[in-house]
Amino acid sequence: MMNRIIGKAETRLPAQDPLEVTTPHKKIVEIIGNLVYSAVALIPEKVDGIITATRSGYTPKWISKFRPPTNIYAVTSDRRVMRQLRLLWGVHPVQFEHDIEHVDDLVREAVKLVHQEGHVSDQKDIVFTSGVRMIRGRTNLLGVFHVEDLL
Repeated sequence: MMNRIIGKAETRLPAQDPLEVTTPHKKIVEIIGNLVYSAVALIPEKVDGIITATRSGYTPKWISKFRPPTNIYAVTSDRRVMRQLRLLWGVHPVQFEHDIEHVDDLVREAVKLVHQEGHVSDQKDIVFTSGVRMIRGRTNLLGVFHVEDLL
């Protein structure tokens, strides 16, 4: 019942201009959220989802703020973070058990997992965000990938 009410209410919300909801401080993670929204808005028919690898849930929170027109799949190994992510608009937490050293492998494994769970099509693109391991607590990677190329 609540899901139906929320779904109906959200269809009546006007689209947001990312610049209108961006704070004057413009944190890096907020800029990433804005860029993710803009990437999806430029090619909405091609993007099947946003995948963000996260330890704390901070990046999906900021991406969710912009209400992109596609689902956000937050890949994390922390069950506490997964519970918190369920409260964010458009965010679907995905359990990820791997400890991966290289960013290329992280992108590939996260996309494989989200695809295997049936969330994204192999014929579509995804927008991916993450941080690099050597700089903890910072999202500093953004890419657009074709799912089939990573499987």
